[in-house]
Amino acid sequence: MPLVHNEVIVGRCLPLLALPFAFRERGGYSSYGTNGEVEVVAATVIQEDLTIQGDLVAKEGDISISGKVTGDINARTVKILARGSVKGGVSAEEVTIAGRLEGSVKCKALALEEKSDVKADVTAGSMTMSSGATISGRVEAKGG
Repeated sequence: MPLVHNEVIVGRCLPLLALPFAFRERGGYSSYGTNGEVEVVAATVIQEDLTIQGDLVAKEGDISISGKVTGDINARTVKILARGSVKGGVSAEEVTIAGRLEGSVKCKALALEEKSDVKADVTAGSMTMSSGATISGRVEAKGG
């Protein structure tokens, strides 16, 4: 299985130290504990040359997908990048789609970027849609 570390999946077997680390503030990936310490967490990255069949769970993590996933995804944030595709259900606080999704989405905030292609039942607290994005399926969302 292509798992490198707990919630880190990469398309090529990169050493753990080579993975990019960032801060969770402003959309990055770390947070401050109650004692003021910074918790550094690696983002889960599914590279373009990687295909995963099965469910992904990173409840406190962030997943970016350039490859292909067949299965359900549950994470804090999910980004389906322009070359990425998901066939299954996506459940997260924030979901951004620039690639393809076929299945379902349940989130607090959904952003459909230009050229995204979504064939899904959507339940979102808020949804934004860029010009050029396409969506088909049942949509239940508030403006935002």
